[in-house]
Amino acid sequence: MLVRALVLVLVLFVSTAAADTSPTFPDAKLGDGETELKRLAASTVEWLGNEGTPVRVRAFIKGGKIVVRGYTATAQQDLVTSAFDDAEFHLFDHENGKTFGIQLHKYVDGKPDLYEGWSVELKGGKFKVVKKAKFNGKQPTPSWLYDNVNVSFDRRIVHGIKVLRWGAHRKDSNAYGKYWDGEKVKVTWRTGDKTRDEEIVGTDLFNKFGGEFPQVGHNAKCTKLCCTTDSKELAPFVHIAKVCFDAEPKDINVFPHVRTIELVQP
Repeated sequence: MLVRALVLVLVLFVSTAAADTSPTFPDAKLGDGETELKRLAASTVEWLGNEGTPVRVRAFIKGGKIVVRGYTATAQQDLVTSAFDDAEFHLFDHENGKTFGIQLHKYVDGKPDLYEGWSVELKGGKFKVVKKAKFNGKQPTPSWLYDNVNVSFDRRIVHGIKVLRWGAHRKDSNAYGKYWDGEKVKVTWRTGDKTRDEEIVGTDLFNKFGGEFPQVGHNAKCTKLCCTTDSKELAPFVHIAKVCFDAEPKDINVFPHVRTIELVQP
């Protein structure tokens, strides 16, 4: 009986630990009179802010217009109502982790496409629209919609950090997987004050994650080929504290690949 009890405790401990290693994003169920967008692009997007709050944002049609709603584990809040009756929905993760951009893209036959954009702040569990704009396909997109930090294209390392963060939020294996190749990666696993080092082929490490990708912090600090991304909001989750890449690619079709990485386990 004692052995069985110890096994049960161990199973419960492992199950609880596994459940805590990545964010749990809230459900975003539609209510009465609310219907899906007709476009093929995703209508729900996951986002982890710098307060550590898992957020889901959903666009849907209600009363003939598009509504965008934000969900946390304890509340839901309508963010904006558009004049569009259908459009593609996009969310942009901002580097500060305090705001994100929302874009609705409406296709118009024979005329420039129409766009609406908002910057939304999350603070203390509440959403607030802080900027908004309307523009068409012949006008420039406001830079604040994509991010609150302007990063030149040749800083591919910084863009890589942003994609890894985004891919981890959404469990997007295609986006996350671009930064791992068949070369060896030096890995440091850290749990509390204990560390363990190993070398493993990049693609094997990627597969080892099993789709539960290590989270990446906001406000990453990058010097040459290395970035530190450890953020206090990531403490409950497996996350990247530091990562170094092989190069700054100049070709748009070439991606930097991870060569050393420090992974923190809760």
